[in-house]
Amino acid sequence: MNSSRPGSRLARLGAVLASVALVTSASTGIATAQEPDPPFWIEMPPVAGPTEVAPNRTVLVARINIPPGGYVDWHRHPGMTSVTVEGDGTFTLMSMNCTSTEYTAGESFNPPLSWHTARNFSDEHVVGVATFVFRGDKPTIMAKPRLDANLDRRCGLEE
Repeated sequence: MNSSRPGSRLARLGAVLASVALVTSASTGIATAQEPDPPFWIEMPPVAGPTEVAPNRTVLVARINIPPGGYVDWHRHPGMTSVTVEGDGTFTLMSMNCTSTEYTAGESFNPPLSWHTARNFSDEHVVGVATFVFRGDKPTIMAKPRLDANLDRRCGLEE
């Protein structure tokens, strides 16, 4: 057994945690007088932190909270992702061709590998419990601001 492998596993898991923290802080921001609530926030249950399940495969579970009128900017997932909806609100998933599907509590779905966005157009809080299985250190890749704005414009979305 290569003695450097355990260290590189820890380094990869540390990179995953750092990327999730970066995505969370970059995407939610800090509430200001102009924007009282962030558009979404992520919680990672302690028992569901990143776990390497096979060589170069990591599993991560996260709760994506979307308040009424909130959203997750355009993004994609480089691996398998499954989402189960909780809460009283409606979780709307929109793909880059501007088609959308609504999901409510108890329903599950697998988002596309292509760019997509999550929205809560309802008046109630909604949560997506997401399970990611991925290689590398990023379960989610956020669209660059210009692409995000172009997709919003194309699909008639406001933020």
